[in-house]
Amino acid sequence: MQGADNMSNLRNKAAKKAGKTGLKAGRKILAKIIGYIGLPILILTFCLVIVIGGISSQTQKQVSALSIADNKNESPSSDESLGKGKATYVGVDDTDTEFSRKILAQTSRYSNSYNPYYHGYTNLCQKFCGDMYRKAGVPYQGTCCAFRHSTIAQKSGKIPKGALVFSGRKPDGSFYENNHAPGTYCGFCNSWAGHIGIYVGNGIIVGSQIPYAMSVDAWIEMCGYGGWSTY
Repeated sequence: MQGADNMSNLRNKAAKKAGKTGLKAGRKILAKIIGYIGLPILILTFCLVIVIGGISSQTQKQVSALSIADNKNESPSSDESLGKGKATYVGVDDTDTEFSRKILAQTSRYSNSYNPYYHGYTNLCQKFCGDMYRKAGVPYQGTCCAFRHSTIAQKSGKIPKGALVFSGRKPDGSFYENNHAPGTYCGFCNSWAGHIGIYVGNGIIVGSQIPYAMSVDAWIEMCGYGGWSTY
């Protein structure tokens, strides 16, 4: 009987040992399976994070770029300061009138940073002024060029706010002739086309020119003075 008990104990121990060994082996196999499956999942998750992050970053850049582009194309607000100029060569009248308010409502769409010269009016000073007047609902008598238009200009009196200002005789006695630049000679009236701007008050003349806003004195020194008109 003693021998039978010993044999039974040995068998139980062997079974327990085999069970533990099998359990350890099973755990190792399971760990390997999880490792094989988990690693690709981990890698895939990491890749997705990178891709999603990249897409988000790219989208953000595109939105920013569009925002910048919109800001560039957007006209500046009407309260953007054009500075203060001098008008010692000729008198000016800064009285606000219904006429001047109509004109300035249009010219205020542009500024030195949003110059009409670079936005459809290159070498088209007459067209720019005409468009400003027409959009304001004011009659405009300009035809082929600023020189021809200046023939109706009033030579004396203070320049009223909103009035057209024409090039002409400079302070040194010479006449403005567009620096004889190609394409600035008017074959219709057989003369250099001249230049035209709009007086907006505060000693400033604006137009399709560089810069957009110029002091009256600086404008006359460059272009001379041929009078003014309100049509």
